[in-house]
Amino acid sequence: MPGSTTVPDRPTTRTGWSAFLEGFGAPREGFAYMCRHPRLWRYAVIPVLLNLLITSALLFLLVAGVTYFVAKIHPRFAGGWGWRLLEFGVAAAALLVAVALALGAWVLLNDILCGHFYGKLAREVELQLGMRPDDITDVSLRAQAADTLRDLAALLAVNVGLLALHVVPVVGSLAAVGLTLYFDWMIFGREYLDFPLALRGLRRAEKRAFARRHRGHTLGLGAAAFLCAFVPVVGSVVLSTAAAGAVLLHRRLQAAEGTGPLIPLAAASAT
Repeated sequence: MPGSTTVPDRPTTRTGWSAFLEGFGAPREGFAYMCRHPRLWRYAVIPVLLNLLITSALLFLLVAGVTYFVAKIHPRFAGGWGWRLLEFGVAAAALLVAVALALGAWVLLNDILCGHFYGKLAREVELQLGMRPDDITDVSLRAQAADTLRDLAALLAVNVGLLALHVVPVVGSLAAVGLTLYFDWMIFGREYLDFPLALRGLRRAEKRAFARRHRGHTLGLGAAAFLCAFVPVVGSVVLSTAAAGAVLLHRRLQAAEGTGPLIPLAAASAT
């Protein structure tokens, strides 16, 4: 039903835990939508294969790093509880650095190699939902690369900067992990909401403002993408369906703000 402006059959929640869960479920809704519109999967095949290769390589490196720590570093902390606390702090700091580097590499490679196909998938979903081709803004590779580098710099700065909290034993490490996850999820969520927002020609400041207004949804979407980033096979598929899910989520958020129409998921017929 392209072009429909019917009222949403499931209102969008605005804040809190329910908003987080709604954002977290966006990749699942994208998967369901793509199953109803099987022609969309042709835009997902290449990024799924590329992401599978990227994720497998980074997982191998992370496992190799953990194995090295257990075999070479762990024996040096033999002793009482003080040594164990020190080992915990060192292990947590090393893990955060490794995760930060892996995420940085993943974001860079994923955006460069897969982002183009995610954008085409998002564009096709928008067209199916009634967006006119004349209203779509094509994002240049230069602008996309610039945004990717900014997000990558922010990701690395946050993850590395929060290492200072490990100076405080246990509590500092827990706070560092919590804050790292928060900022990583926010960045990942913005990455996916960027697809429908960029197609509307929004500037970077406007995109960030939209993500802040819908912080719960952005965090939920980012958490889903984050958790799937290093899950072989299934995670690679979900990361593609997240692009379609981000478009559907954005439509509902637009409707909640009163700034755009929405096609209910239940009313979207296969084409």
